[in-house]
Amino acid sequence: MRALIQRVRRASVTVDGDVIADIEAGLLVLLGITHEDDEAIADRLADKVATLRIFEDAARPEQAEPLYERFRARLNAQGGRFGAHMEVELINDGPVTLLLELP
Repeated sequence: MRALIQRVRRASVTVDGDVIADIEAGLLVLLGITHEDDEAIADRLADKVATLRIFEDAARPEQAEPLYERFRARLNAQGGRFGAHMEVELINDGPVTLLLELP
């Protein structure tokens, strides 16, 4: 499993002409999954992404962790459009781009 992470000033995702997600300043995560990946790897990689400190004014872990857990739960509830052809528009901030990979 790989996560390409970009710090952005803003980003949006469009599927079939509809904007399905947009953010202001934050992290854009492009996720790659192989047939060998499993839930444990997904959890470990998500935990790594959640603990990145690439913003000058990043929240402390005591504040960030509950928000992160809420974010994950909300993504699971909405489901998204997994596997759809997406148009991603972004403005990099930095640029800051990281590649995290777990076996």
